[in-house]
Amino acid sequence: MATLRLKNIRSEYMYEYAWSSDVDTWFAVPPTADGRYVELPENGSPRILIRVTADKAEFQSTAYDIQRGYYYSAINNTLYTDYKTIQLNVPDGTGTTRTDSYAFNFSDPAHALIESGSLIDLQAFNQQVDLERQIGVVFDYNGTKLRGTTTSRTDSKALEAGGYVEGFEAIITSSRKQWINSSVSPILGASIALAGVKYRIATITINGGHFDLALSKYRGN
Repeated sequence: MATLRLKNIRSEYMYEYAWSSDVDTWFAVPPTADGRYVELPENGSPRILIRVTADKAEFQSTAYDIQRGYYYSAINNTLYTDYKTIQLNVPDGTGTTRTDSYAFNFSDPAHALIESGSLIDLQAFNQQVDLERQIGVVFDYNGTKLRGTTTSRTDSKALEAGGYVEGFEAIITSSRKQWINSSVSPILGASIALAGVKYRIATITINGGHFDLALSKYRGN
């Protein structure tokens, strides 16, 4: 009987495993009939590596729970208890992938081998969320309300046929987690309404846990 198994896996994630005796060979985690639990195979290696990859950044989202099983001869069965919850989040990286190692005999604790990102991502993420709460603005992205901070804004007047036309430009910094939670992503050319003014997204820059959106005036509105 397997001594380790996964639960609460997500269909949109990729799950792979490798054994400590051959860390360069990876296999897809086999599915189960009920879709709830996946028993991890053994080959005599002392440890197994589990790699999970998301199709987009996920912050503070559960990737899976791992359970460890104990065989009881009296009932001729293995009983499982929760061992550890793995999250794709900023503290462990940019939120797209991580790899953890587990000992089959539980001789030493589970630990992460590879985590995307760094502590700088976490610090930047926390700082941005705090700024959004304290001095942030609310803007509308195609009907979705989001928070951000305006890092710059310029107003100008350009002489065009028919007279002077006002132009506006702004840069919004916005934490990526709220976009993911709202199931939306910024798209070049999409409109954003901020303080009664409509803009188009001119450029998108991803910096760790937040987006920097350069906006140009949405002419005609």
